Amino acid sequence: MKRTTPDQTMRVVTLRAAGWPLSVICADVDLSLSTVQRILKRNKTKRGELQEKMIKAAKEELSNSCTNDESLKDYFKEMLIESVIQARFARQKALQALEAMNPKSIEEAALTMRAIAAHATASKAYSDNLRQMLPGTEPAEELPEFVIKLMTQSDMEELRLEQEREKTEFLEAPAISDIVENG
Repeated sequence: MKRTTPDQTMRVVTLRAAGWPLSVICADVDLSLSTVQRILKRNKTKRGELQEKMIKAAKEELSNSCTNDESLKDYFKEMLIESVIQARFARQKALQALEAMNPKSIEEAALTMRAIAAHATASKAYSDNLRQMLPGTEPAEELPEFVIKLMTQSDMEELRLEQEREKTEFLEAPAISDIVENG
């Protein structure tokens, strides 16, 4: 009768505690199913036992870090600094885009300004949400909702039509110089 080695026993117990199925463990350590079952029974090992312990430990660590005032202050401080950096970056890029903007067409100008406005809107929403998370601030009436939607062909056509309408309205609008002259 072939004896199992301490390494095989340790491997069987470790793999089962990590949640591995018996068939895979048997193949991995080259032992029969009954031998693997005997080892597990002798060592009182349950499937996934290690995973449960790790999950419990991670939950406790997360809970402790979230209730620690200093760690929360540090987290919010980092988030606010990041928000300020992003806002500065957005302003710099907007200025660079405006200075370098020599559009060949009205479409290029509109697309550039649309991109700048989108980035500014996202930055503002991010900053507003950070401010609302800070202790001592009143919650907003309603938080913005971020929705990701898979667009169908008809959705894309509808969006293109809306963009064409906006472009036409923009092109047909009187120039600012005309408005100022005509008062």
